[in-house]
Amino acid sequence: MKPGERGTALLSVLLLVAVMAAISATAMDRLGLATRLAGNAASAAQARQWLAMAEDLAVSQLEGQAADAGAALNSVLGVERTIALPDGMAVQATLRDGGNCFNLNSLVEERDGGRLIRSRRSIDQFTNLLVLLGLGTGEARRIAESSADYIDTDRLPSPFGNERALDSDGVGAVPDRAMVSVTELSRIDGVDADTYRLLQPWVCALPDHDLTGLNVETLQPEQAPLIAMLAPEQISIGQAHAHLAGRPASGYGSVYNFWNDGLLGGVNVSRQATEQLRVDTRFFTLDTAVDTGDLMVRQRALIAIEDGHARRVWRRWGDGA
Repeated sequence: MKPGERGTALLSVLLLVAVMAAISATAMDRLGLATRLAGNAASAAQARQWLAMAEDLAVSQLEGQAADAGAALNSVLGVERTIALPDGMAVQATLRDGGNCFNLNSLVEERDGGRLIRSRRSIDQFTNLLVLLGLGTGEARRIAESSADYIDTDRLPSPFGNERALDSDGVGAVPDRAMVSVTELSRIDGVDADTYRLLQPWVCALPDHDLTGLNVETLQPEQAPLIAMLAPEQISIGQAHAHLAGRPASGYGSVYNFWNDGLLGGVNVSRQATEQLRVDTRFFTLDTAVDTGDLMVRQRALIAIEDGHARRVWRRWGDGA
């Protein structure tokens, strides 16, 4: 080797070492990432098993008592409970009345052949609720009508609605079916991010098209707009709030007593509005979460009580469940 070529050889060796070091570092990083992903997947799978166990416990308890518990349910609803697990972790579980909300799927009625026809009465109630929550009358009517157009099976837009939905690309066709999740409300024309956040706590997407059935024994005072929407010309949010806050410890006992005792005594409401109230609960939501140390796994389940039996309607994972 000529004296002038020694430096070139050294540089070649150093370059080769640098390339090999870079490849090794990348390989080790990928291996570490794969190891972490595998560990997280295993932790998530175990966590979901624990959450399923908590769900089974809730279903078992509901099947035994919830359907006829009346006001006694308030001692368990909205209360976070801790279930200790054999591996040292714990599941946090919170049960809520899943029917004390406006059922978006009630905006239509199901007819022969599975046709979904707009329900004027439910559209009016949804409009009332939106106005009570602070939206302008025109905006409220537009959202209510468009939501019904989103679900009904015809392609004819209502005078104040439309047969289009917002998607990631701008505007698309509506699905003409029942909503499977409240998140679909964000696709309604006129529902921006702020409006969605305002409405989300008040609405639900139950698996039927029945008019919203509200349990007067479990409704909380802060849910007063759900009562006021039934007859906004006669019942203010303040009246409904005070009436619910003054509910006897043993409950009203009947819908008749709800309308005839306390601050709402003597209020003349329609028979249809009275029929929407009840003293039992048909749907429950169960929120559960478990912290594995590496990640927090959350789950929400909708549980239905039918003929004395409890069954899971759906189960979803994640913060947006």
